[in-house]
Amino acid sequence: MSWITTAGLGLFLVGILGLSLSGRRLAVVASATSMALLLAGILSLVAYAIRAPLLFEGAWLASGLIWFSAPTAVAFTLLGMGLWAAAHAARPAKARLVVEAKQQARRIYATTAVIVALSSLLVGVMGLNHLQSTTLHQAESSMQQTLEAKRSHLDTLLNKALDQAELVASSRRIEAMFDANRNTFSRAHTERLEANLARLGIDAAVIEHNGQQRRVFGSLPPDWVARFPLQLDRPASLIWDGSYALETRISLQQFDVDEDAGGELVLLHAIPAIERLVEEANDWGRTGTLPMCLRLDARLLNCFPQREQDGMYVISDQINGEPIPMSRALAGATDVEILTDYRNRTVLSAYGPVGTTGLGLVLKMDLAEILAPVRNELVTLAAFLSGLIALAILLVRLRVRPLVRALVSSHGREVRAHRRFEAAMESSPDIFVIYEAIRDASGAIRDYRAVYANRNAKQILDRHRDDPSPHPCAELVPGDPALVGSYRRVQEARVPRTDECSWTDAQGNAHWFQRQVVPMATGVATTFRDVSEERRLTHRLQESNEQQRAIVESAGYAIVSTDLDGVIRTFNRTAERMLWHTADELVGNTRLDVLHDPAELRDRANQLSLELDASIPPGTDALVAKALALGRDEHEWTLIRRDGSRFPARVAITALLDDLGRPRGYLAVASDITEQKRADEYIRHIALHDVLTGLPNRALLNDRLGVAIEQAHRNGTPFALAMMDIDRFKQINDTMGHHIGDRIIQGFAERIGTCLRQTDTLARMGGDEFVLLLDDTDQPGAERVCQRIKESLTHPIETELRGIYVTSSVGISLCPRDGDDPHELLRCADVALYWVKEHGRNGFVTYRPDMDQGASERMAVEADLREALKDERLELHYQPKIDLQTQAVVGLEALVRLRRGDGSLIPPSQFVSVAEEAGLIVPVGQWVLEKACRDLVELRDMLGADLSVAVNVSPRQFVNGDLVAQVTATLEHSGLPANHLELELTEGVLIDDREAVHAALRQLDALGITLSIDDFGTGYSSLGYLKRYPISQLKIDKSFVHDLAVDSSDASLVEAIIQMAASLGLSVVAEGIETAAQLKMLSNQRCRFGQGFLIAPPMPKAELITWMNDHPTGRTGD
Repeated sequence: MSWITTAGLGLFLVGILGLSLSGRRLAVVASATSMALLLAGILSLVAYAIRAPLLFEGAWLASGLIWFSAPTAVAFTLLGMGLWAAAHAARPAKARLVVEAKQQARRIYATTAVIVALSSLLVGVMGLNHLQSTTLHQAESSMQQTLEAKRSHLDTLLNKALDQAELVASSRRIEAMFDANRNTFSRAHTERLEANLARLGIDAAVIEHNGQQRRVFGSLPPDWVARFPLQLDRPASLIWDGSYALETRISLQQFDVDEDAGGELVLLHAIPAIERLVEEANDWGRTGTLPMCLRLDARLLNCFPQREQDGMYVISDQINGEPIPMSRALAGATDVEILTDYRNRTVLSAYGPVGTTGLGLVLKMDLAEILAPVRNELVTLAAFLSGLIALAILLVRLRVRPLVRALVSSHGREVRAHRRFEAAMESSPDIFVIYEAIRDASGAIRDYRAVYANRNAKQILDRHRDDPSPHPCAELVPGDPALVGSYRRVQEARVPRTDECSWTDAQGNAHWFQRQVVPMATGVATTFRDVSEERRLTHRLQESNEQQRAIVESAGYAIVSTDLDGVIRTFNRTAERMLWHTADELVGNTRLDVLHDPAELRDRANQLSLELDASIPPGTDALVAKALALGRDEHEWTLIRRDGSRFPARVAITALLDDLGRPRGYLAVASDITEQKRADEYIRHIALHDVLTGLPNRALLNDRLGVAIEQAHRNGTPFALAMMDIDRFKQINDTMGHHIGDRIIQGFAERIGTCLRQTDTLARMGGDEFVLLLDDTDQPGAERVCQRIKESLTHPIETELRGIYVTSSVGISLCPRDGDDPHELLRCADVALYWVKEHGRNGFVTYRPDMDQGASERMAVEADLREALKDERLELHYQPKIDLQTQAVVGLEALVRLRRGDGSLIPPSQFVSVAEEAGLIVPVGQWVLEKACRDLVELRDMLGADLSVAVNVSPRQFVNGDLVAQVTATLEHSGLPANHLELELTEGVLIDDREAVHAALRQLDALGITLSIDDFGTGYSSLGYLKRYPISQLKIDKSFVHDLAVDSSDASLVEAIIQMAASLGLSVVAEGIETAAQLKMLSNQRCRFGQGFLIAPPMPKAELITWMNDHPTGRTGD
């Protein structure tokens, strides 16, 4: 199936779909589709009748269109006719009735156009066919004569060239010139031979003997030039090498007496007349050609250049299984036919053979060009027929139009009246039926039948047929004697009747109708109005009123309605509970303003007088003036209860309007907002105060600080800003738990509050950071307050565990000396605070500009620390730990150093606090642990010493919860045995009662790791902690060792620690041994281990290896 047939079937299906669906536009689509199919089919049939595909072959229509086949054209015509008939029949009946006259006129016009068109087409087709036949006959005759002349001429040219070769073969003169001994022409005879051959039209002569050529004169075409043997009396070939030539071969035996002589004389005879003969065919119009071919094999033909081909070409002898004209010519046939050539074009071909040479000639021309005069006549005829059809339609239209107008006018009046009636009835919500009386032979009315029913009536009838229950419109069903009698009385008395009827459907729903019967000349007209909804609405209105009354009475708001004078008309139960009045006390005799504060009413009246630009008296008018102007007013009032107590309420007053939009009273809805105001106050408080301490927060501090700066500018009085925090609070919070930390912060705030004036402001910024704003205070005054705070902290803060001593670091800035910008003052105080921390904590200092360098240094250290973690610029130094009795090295303590960007090294004391504050202490601790374990494995292998390594662990590493996993993974990766790793803990870790810390200590001990308490005696020491936890070693802080030889208290304390450890089975390590006296005293007190600069300073791994090799007891630890 071709695509054009598929497209036609698709159009037909679109039309059918348009008919199957409702809608005016779809009907138009169906009609348009039918006309397209009908037009395409008829035009195609006419085209086939006049052979249009041949007339327009090669023109635009041939490439731009695809001609239908004749069966397809017939099918399209029949489909179009059927679809048009179906579309016409599918139009709504009412539309055909309304425009019947116009449709009749259109039918007349269409019939006239069809008759004229068909008659004109028939005459035109016959004339065109006759013109085509005449034109083709003349062309065939002329073409046959021309081809015969061409064939004869070509045959003559070839035979003439062959005859001249025969003359050479039979010439005795040429024979005499031949030198038989050398089988060639002698040099003396060559010039005479050339002259003789030239007179005979020979262009070249060559002798071929034993595969070799001897040139006589001229030259033959190269061997690659194709030679086409001809069927002549002597061996000869036709050559095309830009021009035509005949190559003839003569045996040399004709020139030799000896019959054994071999070889041939090859002659070349140019025939330019053949080329002129072919080119003359170009005068046959634009497409006239004269192909000349000979057979290459059983299927292919070799053809010589012609108009359509510049060189030699090969073609098949068949097109679509049919022989082409040239194939017929080479078969010896001579005829003139309309055939398809090798281009697949329809041509008029005259063909025939060229004698017996094996050549064939075809003189052909495209049939479209031959029929060009017919095509031109067709265009003229089409224009003429179109004008004729238009003229016929115009004449018929002029004659028929007056009749159509009169018919349309008369019919239109009737249609409009009918439409108005139908529109009135169909748009009516009522049921309307006209009954016609049925009379018997005597003229008496025996029944009625319905002759008209509107849409609603038809719907009721349809439901009634399917509903067995009684129907309210039973009047629609003829045959009921009671109804017939009632209708008869109305018709005879000529008096209308109105009543109501009801009906209950199968679902139990009641329907009510108002029925009216009006007499007519031939019957009665009945109207039924459904009043069921009106009855239901009335019932619902009653229910709604009851429901609204219940809602009002049970509402959680006080609802009060008044008249225009403000006298209370309704007072719900919530209002009674809220105001402690009963409705009976107030309704009808009390104005609404009695329940309000008179002072508020006066203030509100003054406010509204200005706002509404009208004089508003106090009293009820102050309550309702804005609601009267805008429809609604909502305001906060103070209401007065029956006992005189007052409470805040939000009251919304709405003006109640009647049907004309005039006010008829007011409705007030009040809600008690006492709790809401308390909540708002609480929200405002927590928005500006710290939840934990109740102190002002950052937002309130900024506000008060701004006020203080303005007052300082205005009055010229200074003020001080102090920033403080709790020393080592993070350690307390991490080790003892956040609940203890919270209690410390609360106690700290309470303790500071006892040292301040009422005008001072203490604010919590977050964490353990506080800011103190001292109004109208200079530097000495601020320092006196800080001193009082320091003294107040000498007493412990009580917690659920025990009393905890804390200290505080305070930084002070002054306005306007240090700045008059809040951010600058806070920055200066913060810089001073950090200066105090760096210089021992537990103090206060006033900001100086030279302190900025210290703050910048801390920031630089933090930046270097972050870069060092990323670039691995941290380094470990190791300090040997020896047995004080044997002087053998038993272990190392890993001490971290920070390599700064400038290459300098800084000790832990200068960056550990920064790491803790910046949250970097955990990754630093992890790095130290991993590095120390790897280095110790290398040292043990290199030195052969049984050494252990001690690593400090931060409390934060315990709090994170993954310390045990980190230690286990590090030991596995490094290969270090667990019993060669010591973890040094601060005493603060042991104070933490959290189960996670306890579990971690037990798990580390189970692994075989040694746990020791670092800086023992400086923190929260307790013998209970030593007993409870698996501690193996105590490290005496260097602060006790430093004055051991000169301070008897320190000596006693160290001795007590050593004895206590011995009793508990713990080993002791003394840190910071710097003198021989210290070493001697520790040895005498039976301290087992020690370390310090006297023994060896901390050193890198490479220096440690050298020291171990040089130390006389460096290897005795094993």
